[in-house]
Order: sequence, then C-alpha cells, then structure tokens
Amino acid sequence: MKRLQTTLLSTVMCLTFLAASAQKADEIISSYTGANASGYLQPLADVLTSTFNTGHIHKTSVDSGFHFYIGLTAFSTWFTDDKSRYFMGTTPNGFLPVQEVRAPTILGPREIVTVNGMNGTSYTFPAGLGTKSVLLAVPQITIGSILGTEFNVRFFGYDFGGDFGKLQFLGGGVRHDIGRYFLKNSRFRISAEYCYQKLNVGNYADLTTHKAGVYAGQQGKLFNYYAYVGYQNGAMNIDYQGSSDASPVHIPLTNKNPLLLAAGMGVRLWIFRLNVHGSFIRPVVAAASLGLSF
Repeated sequence: MKRLQTTLLSTVMCLTFLAASAQKADEIISSYTGANASGYLQPLADVLTSTFNTGHIHKTSVDSGFHFYIGLTAFSTWFTDDKSRYFMGTTPNGFLPVQEVRAPTILGPREIVTVNGMNGTSYTFPAGLGTKSVLLAVPQITIGSILGTEFNVRFFGYDFGGDFGKLQFLGGGVRHDIGRYFLKNSRFRISAEYCYQKLNVGNYADLTTHKAGVYAGQQGKLFNYYAYVGYQNGAMNIDYQGSSDASPVHIPLTNKNPLLLAAGMGVRLWIFRLNVHGSFIRPVVAAASLGLSF
C-alpha cells in the first residue's frame, strides 16, 4: 500500500502541481483499491494523454531546407466536466445491499459519499483532490527538413532517489508536408504527423501515447494559423504491491477520448516564435510555446 501511495502521490503532485498537502493527498489516494480503483484513477489517463498530445508544432508550414527550433511548451488542462470528476462506484463484496453511487474520481470534488446498508452498516466513498486544472511544461527540439519532413523531440526527467527512482518522459514525432505534392505557390499548407511518447513514473507506473493527425492552414512571413484533426491513444499501467502477503496489483487504464480537434496560431518576431494551440475535445487543453527558430 505504501508503494501505491508513493506512486500515485508522486504522479499527481509532479505532473499536475497540486497544492494539496502530502498528508491529505496520501489519505485520499490510499482510499481506493479493488473494483473501484479503475474508475477512481481513469481521469489520470484521459488528462495526461490529451495534455502530452497537444502543441507539437510552432508554425503551420514545414519549411524547405535546414531549420532548427528549440523552445518550451507550457500546457493548461481543465477538467470541470462530470465525466472527469465523477464515476459510478460500487460497494465492496460483503456489503448488503449492493449499491452503485455517483462518487468523486481522484480529480473530483473534496466531498465524501456515504451509503447505508443492512444492520446499521455504512460505506464511505472518499473525496477527490478537488483540483480543476493541470499545469505542465516540457522542452522541445524540432529539426528539418528532409524531403519535406521534420522531426521533433520532447524530454524531461528527475531522479527522486530511494525506492521511487526516476520520473522520465521522452517523446518523438515526425511531420511531413503532404501539400507539396498538389499545392504550388500557395500560402495554404497541409501536413500530416505521427507522435509517440512514453512516461515512466519510477518502477510503478507508465503511460504510452500515440497520436496521428493532419494540420491545415495558412503560413505568412509573420503570422500563421491552422486547424487540426487527429486520433490519439493512451495506455497507462499502475503496478503495486498491496501488502506484504498479497499478490501484486495491476491496474490498466486507456484514455476514453480518442478524437482530437484543435486550432492554433503563431507569430514570428526575428528568431523568436510564439505559438498558441487549443484542443477542444474533453478535456480542454491550451498550450503556448515560445522558442528560437533558426
């Protein structure tokens, strides 16, 4: 149980910068095991998948010739909808009568839900962390172009030491200018991308994401804008030892929001590029990137 508490507390605190105290978060996270664990933790897979799959480009076009970009992308993700904040929890085995109730997820409100059973018994579904947004930032490098193709890399890591180990994130992507085959002498640009990303939370949890989609928009000397449609998949695994005499627990999670619809715009000021990007399918994600383009 201590490993589960450490794993999920570190995931939530490091990736969402929650303001909850360590003692309070520890009490909340350790409250759910068994049949309700997946429903309680599901929003983590949804939120982190959509967050990491946002804001990969800093301009609409894939420029010909050699170009190099290094920058920082910051994300803000909101999850105020009921599907992120609540799930249908079930009373545990042995509690009669069996009941299903609307209970908070790990990202839901700080409100407990108590149901009454036979012979004066009761069962309490614990509160969530009461958070409504995620803040995160990652560095990114983009290099191109080879035959109308550019490549990007995202990365960060931190070694907590001790039993927990390292928090590591590494992602890579490729984008190809497909408009070069049928759009000549036009500011309108169409490109296709694929991105793969991997997050490891010590030895206890991991997230793998895939994303593929198409950008379409206009590129000017100073300003650019685009729309985006794509597909994403995120698989999160949480593994822990429940107790010294129990079998290891494995909780697989998959994101429930595969469709990506987004739009963005950017501006170039000398060698500086500023780009803003918004993804509108639950959860809503806004990204802003600032970097140097050569």
